[in-house]
Amino acid sequence: MTQWFAHRGVSIAKPENTMAAFKLAEEKGADGIELDVQLTRDNKVIVMHDLSINRTTNGRGTIRSKTWDDLKKLDAGSWFSGAYEPIPLLEDVVSWLSGNTLLVNIELKGPLKTMPDLIRAVKAIVEPALPASRVIISSFHHPTVVSLHEEWKEPEKALLVSSGLYKPLRYLQQAEVFSLHVKRQTISDKEMVELMEQGITVRVFTVNDEKALQRLVNLQVDGIMTDHGILPITLSH
Repeated sequence: MTQWFAHRGVSIAKPENTMAAFKLAEEKGADGIELDVQLTRDNKVIVMHDLSINRTTNGRGTIRSKTWDDLKKLDAGSWFSGAYEPIPLLEDVVSWLSGNTLLVNIELKGPLKTMPDLIRAVKAIVEPALPASRVIISSFHHPTVVSLHEEWKEPEKALLVSSGLYKPLRYLQQAEVFSLHVKRQTISDKEMVELMEQGITVRVFTVNDEKALQRLVNLQVDGIMTDHGILPITLSH
């Protein structure tokens, strides 16, 4: 059965990557949430998509140039809805997740040189609090995902892909990563079905269109990431 992931939380209704967006995903009955993590200058793990704070807060500058003391004062909600929302730390989200059963897809982001430190910091937060069966670690930087074979073996690992792969099954097998998070426009139905038949977990992002959602449900893809969090419409199964 297809699982539903709230992309940056229910980001169509609440400011993205905030506790309000994540909590709404639970209320709506999503199977999991997708979020992005990065390191601050003082190596705190915050939840935010962009490398800069310009778009989603009332601050300016890059995350890596700011300390947590700088960032915790900012408003990450008023730009969207007029209501104040703080930037969450990953530890805040994980503490909340420990009280429910949602899956969490953690996308590693930020400058490449920070990735080893980011992995260690995320592991230190997540591993004691959540069973590995509820955790998916993903990144567009595939060497980082492959490095998790040594750094953090237990959680599911996924390669994020936003363009077509040549011989995707071979690519995944060589990387020893068996989950693919793929942009819908870059993969055919036939390719998805063939990958799933070979034991690859296929999750598709970011899908909000009714017809596209219905098609993916009919294909029985493993997961859909949507800004709606879960079925925004009544779909036939």
